[in-house]
Amino acid sequence: MDRGDSMVPTRPFTSCNSDAAEIAKLPHPGADPMARPISQTVLRWYNGTGVNPRMGNWAVPYVYGRCAFQDIADAIATARDASHRVYLLGWWVDPGTKLSDGTPPLLLRDLLSVIRAQVRGMFWDAPQLARVNNHPIVDFLNGLPNGAAILDHKLPPTRFMGAATGWPGVHHQKLLVVSGASGLIAFTGGMDINNTRVDVSSGGWDPWHDVHVRVTGWAANDLLRLFGERWLDHPDTAALDSARFGLSRQAVMSDFEDRQRRRPTDTPVPTSTEASPGRMAPSHAVGIGRTYADLRKFNTNESYAFALTGEETAWRLIENGIRNARRFIYIEDQYFVSRRLKKALLSKLGEKQFRSLIVLVEGSGAFENSTSLLDNEIPYLRAARNEIRADFSSVDPRQLKWRIFSLKAAADAARQQWCGSYLHSKTMIFDDECAVISTVNANDRGYTFDTEIAACITDNPLGRLAGQRFARDLRVNLWHKHLAIPHARLLDWDAAMQFWQKPPPGAMIDDASALEDSPLLGSKPILRDFSQANRLWSETIDPDADLLPQLAQP
Repeated sequence: MDRGDSMVPTRPFTSCNSDAAEIAKLPHPGADPMARPISQTVLRWYNGTGVNPRMGNWAVPYVYGRCAFQDIADAIATARDASHRVYLLGWWVDPGTKLSDGTPPLLLRDLLSVIRAQVRGMFWDAPQLARVNNHPIVDFLNGLPNGAAILDHKLPPTRFMGAATGWPGVHHQKLLVVSGASGLIAFTGGMDINNTRVDVSSGGWDPWHDVHVRVTGWAANDLLRLFGERWLDHPDTAALDSARFGLSRQAVMSDFEDRQRRRPTDTPVPTSTEASPGRMAPSHAVGIGRTYADLRKFNTNESYAFALTGEETAWRLIENGIRNARRFIYIEDQYFVSRRLKKALLSKLGEKQFRSLIVLVEGSGAFENSTSLLDNEIPYLRAARNEIRADFSSVDPRQLKWRIFSLKAAADAARQQWCGSYLHSKTMIFDDECAVISTVNANDRGYTFDTEIAACITDNPLGRLAGQRFARDLRVNLWHKHLAIPHARLLDWDAAMQFWQKPPPGAMIDDASALEDSPLLGSKPILRDFSQANRLWSETIDPDADLLPQLAQP
């Protein structure tokens, strides 16, 4: 290898379509239809999960917030008249979000103020988390003549030793669906629609790193169904539809059903991530998984009518992806603390043929940095990560198959405008064949307790025959962003591993595989060794709903 070549930060990180231009130069060999039944190759990523994938979709991934927000603006702009609809679910949505540059910049509230479509929104009511304030977006939408929105707290409660904590579950689903002149266009993934993804400093740049995806095709109908289920299930929306739109519950239900049944358009929707408007026919398989708790288990006198016993298909897609991975797994996750996930990955590390697990996380100091329990965003996170590190080391003490890294700031000021230092993404890539882009953090509450969405994306048989490589190309783009290495040098996983093992000067990564100290628990703690901390973690901070006992009504 020419070491000097890797020391030069590559350009550009300066446009939305530059990645696509470089990816187009990579080899995309068509699959041999006689080598292995291609349909089985695709379906193995979904079999047994309870998720039926839709074929013939077009999935567009985003690794930069500005590009996602530009396409979001363009999608909303297609909702031109009163027959069109905009549906929005959010953990934290800011009406003042800048969607695109200009003089003046285009803000979310400005765009929603001029469209004529009915706009419905449901947002997490977060009384215990002051920085997440969804009152402005709810008030804004309800102030529009064509808008209706609610704060939603229909969630399981958390408890500690049987007593209510005041910390509820979380509506963490992030979803925008537009039913407009171009048919259904849906967006989901890690990106909240607020300015953290485009500019989080005063007069400077440090956009959070995140991954999002746009889906058109039949899978977008599934995402619309998800919104419709939550809207129609909530006790506050019937009166709101009547007051805002003069519509009965039956009329709203019929409207959802009609849009879900409509055949998707065959015309590709333009995207900021491709310079050329032309492309091959849509050829992605997309399966939508979700997380819903069984509310009845917590005796809240509530249930999700569409998921009476809860739903964990988001976890099943991830678990199945790990099980089916033969050689490689790449994970980007903000937290990376799930014991469920740890168990599945430990089994994979023990398989002789499995070769490499790379995990990129946000640094622990962002969540636990104080000796005061309540001053930490996530108490005991360091000890929870140490438990994973220790168990990985018990299987592979030389770290031949696994490494954990944290994201750090880029040294180049121009690059910082595109490549921020805070990692928020929730993305997994298996064998360069399957990608899960989701709202689901790698924590047990995300898999069992909160509300979440996961999009599992592969190339359908036609796509594979034509040489499409969705998961591989996404990984190459992500590694290019983090490592500042040309796309072509990242094509082969084994060859690209050298840049993780010995990061070049331009890389935005630090090795985080070693046990770390905790301001709460001391030197290199393992969470399970501290009974009180472990109980608070397991019952309240990161509960696995399946392991919690049936709790009595207070």
